[in-house]
Amino acid sequence: MDTTAWHWKPVGKRLAIWFGCAIILCFPSSLLPHQKLIGDPAIDVWNHAWGYWFVFQSLLSGTLPLETPLIGAPAGGTIYYIDTPGAVSALPFTAIFGAAVGYNLVLLGRLAIAGFATQSLIKEWLDADDSPWLGWIAGWATMTLPFLLCELSNGISEVCAIQWGICALWMTERATKHNTWKEWIGLGIFQGLTIAATFYYGLAFGLLLIWLILGRIIGQSRQEKPQTFGLLKGAVSAALIAIVVASPYAWAFWMSIQSDSRLVMRDNSLHEQLLRHNAVDPKIYWMWGEFQSVNLREKYGEPFVHTAYLRWSLLPMAIWAGLRHSHLRLWLGAMIFSLLMGLGNFLWWNENWVYLDNQMISLPFDWIRQVLPQIAITHPLRLSVGGQVICVVLGLIGWRDLGKRIDHKWFFLCPLIFITTESLWGSSAQWPLPNSDAQISSAYTLSDNDTRGVLDLPAEVGTGMETSRYFWYQTHHGKPIPYTPDARLGSTRDLQTFKNFMGDGMKEEPKALDTLSILHMREIYQQIVVHPELDNTKAQAYTTVFTESFGEPTLTDGILQWSLEPLEPEEKPVELETKATVATPYSSDGETIQEFSCQRIADLTKTLLSDAPSQEALSMQKTCTTEIKQFCVQRSKNTGIELQELNFCLSEFAKAPTEDLQYALLHVFRHPNTNVKVQFCQSLQQYPSLIALLPKQRVQQLSTNQPAPVQNAMNALFAP
Repeated sequence: MDTTAWHWKPVGKRLAIWFGCAIILCFPSSLLPHQKLIGDPAIDVWNHAWGYWFVFQSLLSGTLPLETPLIGAPAGGTIYYIDTPGAVSALPFTAIFGAAVGYNLVLLGRLAIAGFATQSLIKEWLDADDSPWLGWIAGWATMTLPFLLCELSNGISEVCAIQWGICALWMTERATKHNTWKEWIGLGIFQGLTIAATFYYGLAFGLLLIWLILGRIIGQSRQEKPQTFGLLKGAVSAALIAIVVASPYAWAFWMSIQSDSRLVMRDNSLHEQLLRHNAVDPKIYWMWGEFQSVNLREKYGEPFVHTAYLRWSLLPMAIWAGLRHSHLRLWLGAMIFSLLMGLGNFLWWNENWVYLDNQMISLPFDWIRQVLPQIAITHPLRLSVGGQVICVVLGLIGWRDLGKRIDHKWFFLCPLIFITTESLWGSSAQWPLPNSDAQISSAYTLSDNDTRGVLDLPAEVGTGMETSRYFWYQTHHGKPIPYTPDARLGSTRDLQTFKNFMGDGMKEEPKALDTLSILHMREIYQQIVVHPELDNTKAQAYTTVFTESFGEPTLTDGILQWSLEPLEPEEKPVELETKATVATPYSSDGETIQEFSCQRIADLTKTLLSDAPSQEALSMQKTCTTEIKQFCVQRSKNTGIELQELNFCLSEFAKAPTEDLQYALLHVFRHPNTNVKVQFCQSLQQYPSLIALLPKQRVQQLSTNQPAPVQNAMNALFAP
């Protein structure tokens, strides 16, 4: 049946209805979009909502949202905001109503388009007068995917952008059925938007489209139909259009990960801990209730919740419909293929890998990954989203077939009630959706004339991401902050300040500030803000430290703030010019000078790097091995580190090589000085145990954009 002219209501009216459904699904945030952000305040919502402001401010100032001094202060750096496509689409709303409204409206719009696209897809398989309720229930079933509800709660906005992939599935069905340029162009545009939204979905839906188009081409060639070549030509054209549409965002992302000043280190290597962290148990597809493949809260203290529960109100019906209708079997195969992709590289069952002959059982995605360029797929469950949508559509076709047998005018209420109940209360998804307070204290109203930054503390609270709200506060004050996503003690780029707050094992333990740190903080920050509501114990410790150094705080809306006097030029010591870290801390009794301490590693390291380190320093070097190692990991992120210190850190790393050190070593290849990188590689050759930690393919990939001497030195690391 040709549905090219089928419409029972104008598209605009249908979209408006779907937007209303999205508002209902996301209340109360959707009713107060300027006051509430959709998402749990303990997870990722703050970083993602901040990005909408960041992109708008960058473009408003005439710059691309890549290089910024706003985060990673004092130096700043390069970052690609992961949901840039969403932020761009929200620009007019962000400009008029603010970032909170822009962020919320984009999420609501994504839900609305997902419902509309699913409705349109299922109509391609129906007769014009067949079950008019079916498309509406299908769209609602997609909007209430437990997977989608979890990601809305997690605040990972780009993972909620499933709508363009569904539109691509819809256009694939139309294009392979009608084979007109309008559909092929539409397919290219929608797939390009899918790739731009997130590489995960670009790959997930791209593999599905290849499956469906090749399946249709093979089917037609067997029937000796003349359209076969036309389908192939249209598919190639759509692929080229998709590349063009996605290329601006792909270019920006590529530039960010290749920049020497990048603020986020993305590594493509897969190791045991990462694989276990994001493992996917097949039972995630059919186990109702609170089931998790990996209970991240219990095992890692992370509040993220992930699921891909397909719902028993749909899964059996989907299988039945796919088997019953011959023209839907290709789509049933696509669903199974997608769900297999979502299981990741290896089979995980009951919190352990499944072995056969002492080898982990590899799955189809691992086979595909072997022939693809090295890619960082660290969240494989996202690859199943296409299969989840197809399950919805096939499942509703199954309900349609059952309804024809029962033949009752109110039968449509059965699937609607079952699906809604199971979606909202039958899985690990939380509903009503949690929300975060978007309102910002007047304490952050600062003068535009002072360009110094703002320091929010504590740096971290437990294992959640509550301190990432400091990014959101920046949308009001607009001043630099020292954190990089997400806000933690280890994510700061201001070591001169934070060395005072680092205790044993990278724990946050505020200590008295030395004179140099006080001067440094006055130069970098105009305001310090401490939040007792996040951690009262740490707040008390910080209050003691800052009151001693900067006087009594001001209390505003329950938070403590210190306004710092700007540093006059004549006050600035030479040590700050060179960013050296020197100080003479006192012991806790305030009288006896304690020259060295495992809590003052910067001073100890400086002495050890001198021409004649004292015996006391050499003795402390043996005592503080763990602290020195952690300090060197932090220093490796600093592009101003010199070769002498690098060699010292290599010798420390070699004492106890661990897999996590690969990231510290990879950071050094960002160093702006060619000679330093060459000599670093030469020094590294003395430590085969450290070279063994490096992912060979990642190093080779990094070397491609390096000067020839660096390329040769990097390649020599793996020479036999």
